[in-house]
Amino acid sequence: MEKIKKVNWGLIAVVSICLLIWVGVIYATTFSFTYDIVTPAGSDSPAEADDRMREIKAAVQERMNVCMYWPLTGTEVSDADAGEFRFCLFHAPIAATPTVAADHGHIRVKDVGSKAEFTWTDEDENELVLTSKGNNLANNTYLTATDNAGTGSVNLIKANTSDSATLPDGAVLDAATQTADGDRTIVDLNYAKTGDTVQHDSEGGFSNVDVDSVKTKVYTKYLTGTLDADSSTSVVHGITGIDNIFSVTVLVFEDTTFTSYLVSEAFQGTSSTSVTVVVDATNVVIRNVGSLIQGNKFRVKIDYIL
Repeated sequence: MEKIKKVNWGLIAVVSICLLIWVGVIYATTFSFTYDIVTPAGSDSPAEADDRMREIKAAVQERMNVCMYWPLTGTEVSDADAGEFRFCLFHAPIAATPTVAADHGHIRVKDVGSKAEFTWTDEDENELVLTSKGNNLANNTYLTATDNAGTGSVNLIKANTSDSATLPDGAVLDAATQTADGDRTIVDLNYAKTGDTVQHDSEGGFSNVDVDSVKTKVYTKYLTGTLDADSSTSVVHGITGIDNIFSVTVLVFEDTTFTSYLVSEAFQGTSSTSVTVVVDATNVVIRNVGSLIQGNKFRVKIDYIL
């Protein structure tokens, strides 16, 4: 008769539990190989040396391969690109500004508003937070540049609290490289605040005016004075080239109380309050001044190009 073998179910249960614990440890741990600085112990057999050497190599390769390209080809790290960085994984935010030695710099992540933000600190321990919640800068914070003297900063642009791109006061275009008159017009009009005086260039010219079907820049000049009692007044207009003058308007106060103007085109028919205006290469000449407006103040408006 065949002898029936007795199954040791207790032993099977113990082995199964041990396997489950071992698998759980393997899958819960980042690394498969232990890097332990206290092994081998002095009392261990020298015969363990080769196993410990292989263990150290495997542990180092696992850890280096996290952020660096350090793959195994079979049992070797032999790829030509081995040692290159895949990425840089920072451990945890560091709040305090680090002490940085001369000729060194410090990159880290810093906790800013409960977010880990990429941060640079230079050798003078100037701290520059380079990210903000997925953007480059925090709201209402200027992008800055070093000033000409190299000792301070210049504000460039920011997103203000109304979420509009905002230039700082005093921002200008570079006149040396400006080629399109319209560019400056757009900048000046777009960033002028209520109450601001908009000037399209340093001379106050108004851009893109149609002059004989050509888009150009037209300027306006105002001259003031008092009409001479001898019935003729000349005012130097200071414009080079009479062909560059497009229009001239003369306003004369009606009386010495200066409460109202007479418009030149409206009072030509009354000799006592009429004038004749002539423009030559040098002057605006107001002549044939009527007796009732001699000695009164006037204002001349001239539109011209350079």
